Amino acid sequence: MTFKTKLTTWLPEIDIAFPGLLIILAALFPFWSSTPAYTGQIILLGAIYAIALLGLDLIVGYAGALSIGHAALFGVGAYTTGVLTLQAGFPGWLALPISAILAGCAGWLMSLPLLKANDKYVALGTLVFGLSASIIFNEWNSITGGSIGLTLPPQRWAGLQLSTYHYTYLALILLVLSIKIINTLTQSSLGRAFEAMRDAPIAAECMGIHVNRHKQGSFVMGGLFAGLAGGLFALSQGYIASSSFSFEMSVNFLLALMLGGKKSRLGILLGAAVVIFLPLMLSSIMEWHPIIYGGLILLATYVLPGGIVSLLPHKYTSKKTYIAPVSHDQKAIHLTSHTTIDTSILALDNVSMRFDAFYALKNVTLHIKPGTIAGIIGPNGAGKSTLINILTGIYTQTDGDISFCDQSTHSWATSKLAQAGIARTFQNLQIFCGLSVLENILVGLHHCHENNPLKIATGLHTKKDFTAYERAWSLLHLVNLHEYAHTLASALSYGQKRFLEIARALACNPKLLLLDEPAAGMRGADLEQLKVLIQSIRRHGIAVLLIEHHIDIITTLSDHIFAFNFGELIAHGSPEHVITHHAVKEAYLGS
Repeated sequence: MTFKTKLTTWLPEIDIAFPGLLIILAALFPFWSSTPAYTGQIILLGAIYAIALLGLDLIVGYAGALSIGHAALFGVGAYTTGVLTLQAGFPGWLALPISAILAGCAGWLMSLPLLKANDKYVALGTLVFGLSASIIFNEWNSITGGSIGLTLPPQRWAGLQLSTYHYTYLALILLVLSIKIINTLTQSSLGRAFEAMRDAPIAAECMGIHVNRHKQGSFVMGGLFAGLAGGLFALSQGYIASSSFSFEMSVNFLLALMLGGKKSRLGILLGAAVVIFLPLMLSSIMEWHPIIYGGLILLATYVLPGGIVSLLPHKYTSKKTYIAPVSHDQKAIHLTSHTTIDTSILALDNVSMRFDAFYALKNVTLHIKPGTIAGIIGPNGAGKSTLINILTGIYTQTDGDISFCDQSTHSWATSKLAQAGIARTFQNLQIFCGLSVLENILVGLHHCHENNPLKIATGLHTKKDFTAYERAWSLLHLVNLHEYAHTLASALSYGQKRFLEIARALACNPKLLLLDEPAAGMRGADLEQLKVLIQSIRRHGIAVLLIEHHIDIITTLSDHIFAFNFGELIAHGSPEHVITHHAVKEAYLGS
């Protein structure tokens, strides 16, 4: 199987042509303006703020965390450059990358308390960090100069005295490079992981993505861009004071991103204009700024959630396209075959799950062998989904032992269990609606991609991605969704979403596949296709644990059935034995 030499990932038309055109015009505009110095300063600040907003977009737009402390990271970069050039005698070109790195470290520090917090507390945590940083900037007189600020020495690089013009072109060059890096990052497996954890964090974790680690990574990368922008701000302005990095600036950044448009490079440029011009327009009513900014954020969130860019014609909206393999055998099924052995791949011994005084599972013992289908039946509330949640690390059992491939899984994280070979679907669909059908499969193949941010940013990841793309297309053919590869997953029918979820789970290369009511909502041809698919999975040596209310599917496909009621295992054995068992008839099937 071969791919075209150049694998082309998406870039919206508007995010290729318009930002580039605007940057070129910005570079030429000072020559046409009657006030070139003032115009150059406006363009300079616009480019600096755009770089900072690119970092904020990684955190908010892609990773889905609400940050109201971005000005603090911007300020860390500015003060680092100020201190290094003023007190340590560093040249500005060396101070800039150091500032970016320290701001990235500050982003990591900002993210630490947020790793175990609910999403609704993330904004509060970043707000506290931002306010604390603002107090430090204002009170640490020996380092930051306090309210008086720092005056930086003029910069001379290679014998050239830098002026506003030089800084303007430097900022535009760095903006172009930043956009290129952001495009590369967001079109990679890392960007898809960010969007997946934003849309459905539990499902992302079950794909082997360590959600907390990736969330933390978004703050670090966002801090890198903010620190670079802050350092450039300090050098170009020659003076910094704590008032420049206040809470109001954080709100400005967030407002700019919301109004311009998240996940859009043109939206970033429009947002940068908001940061510059809105405070100037409202300078006469400064006491009303908090109310006005808050109102605009609410307006952007509820009235214009896609930002200004969403008002543009449809042909300019984001459309992602991936090149399929040139010579692809549509009948090829890329499932990893696992050796069938006589020992159990999964063993539960006296496992219980108690919520306060209520037992969702009680003293459950069961064993599943590779290449077999274990059916799970029982009335609603019998503990079936609780069992799957325990097996995938969403819950930790109260008592008992669980081993997978002869290893105890006690206290294993969900992502580690997924990487070990346990994949699942969900009773209530967990699809990454903001991604295309193909991208949903690629999230399941996260383990096959290069996920090192540095290698991705420098373009060293593409070669490793070829195999993952090939396998993704094969899985789409397996579930007859290849014609919808570039369609948003949210646009699929209910039955198609069910098959997409199974294909995505198979992309994780599982040894054990947990299917939680996969036939729910299906009928006719879809049910027959589902049966064929599950049988095909078993033939590849993959063990299947199947929860289903369609008794005909359970009895037709299962090698062994386990029946539950009120969290207890009431019967198990061959399908014939279980469906004729008196306790099963009484509790579930009826007499």
